[in-house]
Amino acid sequence: MRHEKGNSRKSIRRKLVLVLDDLRVVLFYMARLKRPKGAKMGLFDKAKEAHKQKQVEKARLAAAEEARKQKILNGEFAPITVKTTLQPNETAYLELTARRMATRDSVVQETVGKSKKKHPIRRAVVGGVLLGPLGAVGGAATAGSKQTSTTTERTVSTIEQVDSGQMILTDQRFIFLGNNDTVISLPYAEITATNINDNIVSVKYAGMLNREYYEVFGENANDIELYYKGITQHKAVQSKPTAAPKALQAQHSVADELTKLAKLKAAGVITQAEFDKQKVNLLS
Repeated sequence: MRHEKGNSRKSIRRKLVLVLDDLRVVLFYMARLKRPKGAKMGLFDKAKEAHKQKQVEKARLAAAEEARKQKILNGEFAPITVKTTLQPNETAYLELTARRMATRDSVVQETVGKSKKKHPIRRAVVGGVLLGPLGAVGGAATAGSKQTSTTTERTVSTIEQVDSGQMILTDQRFIFLGNNDTVISLPYAEITATNINDNIVSVKYAGMLNREYYEVFGENANDIELYYKGITQHKAVQSKPTAAPKALQAQHSVADELTKLAKLKAAGVITQAEFDKQKVNLLS
């Protein structure tokens, strides 16, 4: 009887294990099925959906920022109004608060002192020779030290603020208007090199200070490099041929035609009257 009961219990356990395994399989595949419309979201699903929405928004903002920067590089921005007087037909596109910085060298003097102590016995002997026994005691009492000093000079380089004011970029030049009445006006053709890193602007030109650079501040300070490239590549006024070369070219053309007409007249191809008529037409 006991043996039969044991076998019966084992059989029941095996059946329960099989049922549980089947239940796990059903639950696994039910979880993989698409949730029907209108079904409530669990906490995990809500967190997953929120993360997805956040990633989508992050990608959208990144794309919008990249498009904004590309527009600036392409010169797609409007002119601005500035307080300073510009040249005729000059247009300003960017104005920022700026600090003009430079490296200054100064000479620093350093004095180092040394003291040398005089030996008391030696001074006592000298006192004994001059004054006798009492002089020896006096000589020993006056023993002291001798102070010597050495002064050296060295050059120290420090970065200092030279001035502060406004930086303006136009279609013709780079401008810095300092609060100390300093005005730096550089046509882009006079700038030999440019280095822009974040809000640090370094422009090299003839007569600049030692390691001169500018720190810029303002709404568009972080876009200073984009604006500089956009202005110099798309907005800067290009040098145009003046009227003088064209007039000179026209003069050469008229002279050449007159020479040809003179040769034709000399060869008897055209008459004097025809020559005079063509000459009047060319010079009119």
